Amino acid sequence: MDRIVSKPSQPPNYQRIRAAMTLQRTAALTAVICVALTLLGAFLTPIEHQLSAAILGLVFTVITTLGYRWPLGMSGAFIAAWLTATFLVRTPFICSVFLAPIFLAVVAYHGKHSRTIAIGLLLWICGLIDPETLELSIHPAPAFTWGMLIGVGGVIGATFAHSANRYRSAMVEWNNDVKRRQSDLAETLHNSVVSTLTVNTMQLEALSLEYSTQPELAKKLDELSDSMRSTMSEVRALTKVLRNNIDGINDGMSFGSTTKPTSFAQLISEEEERLSRLNRSPIVEVTGEEFAPEFPQEILEPIAAITTEACLNAVKYSPPGAEILISVRPHMGWTVITITNPVAKPTSKNTEMSSGIGMSSMNRIAATIDARLDTDLESGNWQLNLFLPPTAHKRR
Repeated sequence: MDRIVSKPSQPPNYQRIRAAMTLQRTAALTAVICVALTLLGAFLTPIEHQLSAAILGLVFTVITTLGYRWPLGMSGAFIAAWLTATFLVRTPFICSVFLAPIFLAVVAYHGKHSRTIAIGLLLWICGLIDPETLELSIHPAPAFTWGMLIGVGGVIGATFAHSANRYRSAMVEWNNDVKRRQSDLAETLHNSVVSTLTVNTMQLEALSLEYSTQPELAKKLDELSDSMRSTMSEVRALTKVLRNNIDGINDGMSFGSTTKPTSFAQLISEEEERLSRLNRSPIVEVTGEEFAPEFPQEILEPIAAITTEACLNAVKYSPPGAEILISVRPHMGWTVITITNPVAKPTSKNTEMSSGIGMSSMNRIAATIDARLDTDLESGNWQLNLFLPPTAHKRR
């Protein structure tokens, strides 16, 4: 069954932690750390400036969190807020020292080293401004220490970015490897099993004709040849699924789409049409009249692979004529696709009723585009949610 996920080879705790560290949850964790450092910085600030320090720290927290979405614009906002507070209050804020390296780590996470170095240099200069005299105070030891602290933040962010890119590359390579293995297995099945069954079936049919004068023996031979044909059909259906592309592009013989969608609207329209052809009642809901997300082709194809498998699963596990809801909504810069269907016993055992990838592969495909996939069963309805990050959208 497509919903059964095999046991991971890695320890369960490690798997859960890694699956949870998506861009959205990383931003939330960063915000929590920034708030904690803000409170610590306000506590270490003189009493008369503690309120100002807390407010400035919260402003830095918001800017740092938004830096995951708009790193360049938020860099200007961070530096502007820091200089404005320095000129107005004329006192050093410890929260600035705490949060500047974290902000640079967020900037470095986007992987552009030249931008990281430039913004790090600006943060280093801001930290050298004496709040009382408003002049640069360059003393070798403090300046070097402050530069090291800023540098550590940049290195940590770049390290996380490198790790995320390697994980993404590993998932892409995993998909390609599975594709190759599927193709090899399908060829092996066809060449060894199907060919042998074909020869045996022909021999049985020849024997049936040869012993046509003996009705009982001829009947048994015909039953054996019919059984052989049935087995051949099942093996051919299996090889058909194995030949399906791991990216969801099939060979034209299954229910999946044979064409690559060129837009997100076309993708949703094709899924709606497919559900209608398969005797279901699709309902498409898009939140917001002007909400029309766009994705580049290299992002759109993995999305299509996931939605195709999800819709086929919805058909397989729902009763005929059931309403299947496809909803698309924005959420904090993300696009959330939700597919909901009532759950019944599997109504189809046809091996064509699958794109051949299943939940395990769907999660790995989602990882290649920094997306997140989760499922939920509530009140007899199965719900699959695909969270597409802001970085996956087409730049306008």
